[in-house]
This record gives sequence, structure tokens and C-alpha cells, in this order.
Amino acid sequence: MKKFVAAIVSASILAASLAPAQAGMSGMSGLKTAAVAPAQSESLIRKTRIRSSHVALGIVLGLSAAALAAESAKHQARLCRKWSRRCDRGNERACWNYDTKC
Repeated sequence: MKKFVAAIVSASILAASLAPAQAGMSGMSGLKTAAVAPAQSESLIRKTRIRSSHVALGIVLGLSAAALAAESAKHQARLCRKWSRRCDRGNERACWNYDTKC
């Protein structure tokens, strides 16, 4: 589980660092520069770059949050099963944990 979470975090950091570089490589940026006056071309390209990097970052963060939520749910289910077994064996603290947290 720790390796999976570490892999997701490292992938999100890598994608966040690559998103601005990939946004500048779009094939349409050259066409937009040719069609617009020089004063407006920089602001138009810059706005597009920021927007696309934010979208890429949002996708990566959303996927990593979903993966962390799934791992957290699995961990909570494991804890509930463990507390249930211990409660059946007579452990009062496990019964309290099971009743309050599950």
C-alpha cells in the first residue's frame, strides 16, 4: 500500500512539473500567433498555457486523490474486520472501537 501511494504521489509531482512544458508544444499556438496582432499574441498564448497546465494538474491531483481515498477505505474496512474479530473474542476496547468507528 505504501509503495502504491508513493507511486501516485511521484507521478503527480512529475506530471505537475511537465504540464507547463507540454502546454507550449501545442500545434495550434503557431497558428494563433499568425492570426492575431503581435501585441495580443503573447497574452493569448500565455492564457492558453496557464489554462492547459491547470487542467493537467487538476486531472493528476484528482486521480491521486481518488487513489488515496480508495486506499483509505480499504484500510478502514480492514480495521473494522480486525476490531470485529477481537470483539468476538472478548476484547472490550475493540468492541468500543468497532461501535464508534465502524
